[in-house]
Amino acid sequence: MLRTAVDNPTDDSEWQEFLRHRAFGQVVAIGAGRPRPIITPTHFLYDRSTGVEFHVHRANPLLQAIAEQPTVTITVLDADCFIPSTWNCEPGDDPLWSAPTSYYAVAHVTGEAAVMSEPQLADLLNRQVQRFQPAVEVGSVEVGRTPFGRALAAIVGIRVAVTAVEAKFKFGGNRTVGHRLSIARRLSERGGSGDLAALSHLLRRAHLEERAPANR
Repeated sequence: MLRTAVDNPTDDSEWQEFLRHRAFGQVVAIGAGRPRPIITPTHFLYDRSTGVEFHVHRANPLLQAIAEQPTVTITVLDADCFIPSTWNCEPGDDPLWSAPTSYYAVAHVTGEAAVMSEPQLADLLNRQVQRFQPAVEVGSVEVGRTPFGRALAAIVGIRVAVTAVEAKFKFGGNRTVGHRLSIARRLSERGGSGDLAALSHLLRRAHLEERAPANR
């Protein structure tokens, strides 16, 4: 992934918070000798101490690819939106010759995948329910003859021990603070898909050092 200094995370806590709050991505496994990778979209939980945890159906081909080669990458994308050339144009420049750009936040998390035990899977499912629907009462997942316990046979839990992370937060870091705040206002007014999420990232990073303007 191409990155410049202005797109890099300020520190590890930035991409860690991004993963904790986003919680949905695509798992990519290359397997061995396959013509193309296996890609599975899924919700996940991330914790610095345990890595990335998710579950898939037992019939998912991702599991065979992991058995062949346990290294996987989870890619997480958010806040993607188009910035028109008129917005991206530096004050005083001719907008006719200004280039548009894209804003987005992305993290590629690579690590070694391992299959969970049934008790670990049950614990993951309970934590996911608590995370995603805390106000809804639902039966606890337990290994055994309970309704959810019997359903455990149909799914497999995966835990990925993180070994490398590539993250990029592309939100006008090559523009002055004033220019970024002008784009923030336009994002708020447009309010399209991805705009408000991009606005949040842009304002969160608006304090970063001003850089010399450059089209990208």
